[in-house]
Amino acid sequence: MNRIDIPLYGEQSTLLKDWLTTDKHCINIVPVGSGKTFLASVALPIFATDVRYHHGKDIVYSAPTGAMIKSLIWEPLKKSVINYYNLKDGIDINNSELTIKFPNGVFIRCKSAEQRENLRGLNVGVWVADEAALYTSDTLQEITNRLRPSVGQPDSAGRLIIISTPNGTGPLYDLFRM
Repeated sequence: MNRIDIPLYGEQSTLLKDWLTTDKHCINIVPVGSGKTFLASVALPIFATDVRYHHGKDIVYSAPTGAMIKSLIWEPLKKSVINYYNLKDGIDINNSELTIKFPNGVFIRCKSAEQRENLRGLNVGVWVADEAALYTSDTLQEITNRLRPSVGQPDSAGRLIIISTPNGTGPLYDLFRM
């Protein structure tokens, strides 16, 4: 694996280390402006290029709306994969579908949580749910359904990484309390 030097600030180093060294689900509730989404743009390609994380399945990033995907992560994510992974816009990167295909066949797929029906049928290695305090309980349930193991491979269950700003009510808060 190539070494990529990207400066991280505040709790970003702690979060990234946790994401890369554990196979447990993570719920990271941190303040606005902490660089959660930037950190996701760094981590997603790592997950997509290492079988320890993707288990041969796609990687998904979700935000509450499609517009939020485009404004929060799409450009930094594209820049990351172009600069550090030598992927080509228009060839490996599909801007209309919001997908990035890596040479190993694994995709990063950016999905809107508001279109819960579009989440069906996915079997995911890592799911990063951004601003999840704004998700409905039905959407959170559908996401957790997508983390099932591959048939015949019980050790390939996917991971859920939730990154959000605090919101003291709602389904994410209930999940956090559990």
